[in-house]
Amino acid sequence: MEKRGAGKILTVLISAVLIIIALHLMAHFTVYGTRIPTLGEKGVSGLAIGPLGIDESEFQDIKGNTQKETFSKYLIVGEWLFLIVLVLFTFVKDRVSMTREVIDLNIKERYKNPGNKTDLDILYEILKEKKTLRVSTISKMFNIDKRLVMDWINTLESGDLASINYPRFGEPEVRIN
Repeated sequence: MEKRGAGKILTVLISAVLIIIALHLMAHFTVYGTRIPTLGEKGVSGLAIGPLGIDESEFQDIKGNTQKETFSKYLIVGEWLFLIVLVLFTFVKDRVSMTREVIDLNIKERYKNPGNKTDLDILYEILKEKKTLRVSTISKMFNIDKRLVMDWINTLESGDLASINYPRFGEPEVRIN
C-alpha cells in the first residue's frame, strides 16, 4: 500500500510544473511573439485604431538575439516533455498499484465460506484492513459493474462507515471513516 502523502506530492508537483510552463510560455510569447500574423502579432484590434503606442525598444534587443529565442523554445519543449513524462509515470504507477491491489486482495481464496455475510459485509471488512480501495479494484474483486460499486459505497456512506474521495488524477477511491 502506498503512502498517503505520495499522491498529494505528485499532484502538487504536476500543478507546479504546469504553472511554470504556463508562465514561461506567456513570457516567451510576450517577448518573441507567436510569429503567427493573426495571433497576437498585431494586437487585439489588428491595429485598426493605429499603432499601440508601446515603446518596443526594450524588446528589440531581446528579439534580435536569436540564441536566447532558440534556447527558450528548447526549454518550452523540455518543460512539456517533462510534464508528459510525469503524467505518464502517474498513470502507470496507478495501473501497477491497482493490479497489485487486486492480486493482494484475492477474495475467492480468503472468503470461501462467508456464512451469513453479504458481499457488502466482506467489502467493509476489507476496507477495515486496507483503509482505502479504488472503485475499479472493488469492481474487479467482486466481478460487478462500477455503478453497483457506487451504490454499495453510497450505502456505506449513508451509514457513516466510509466515504468516497475523488482525487485530481486517477479513479475515485473509498476510505473508511
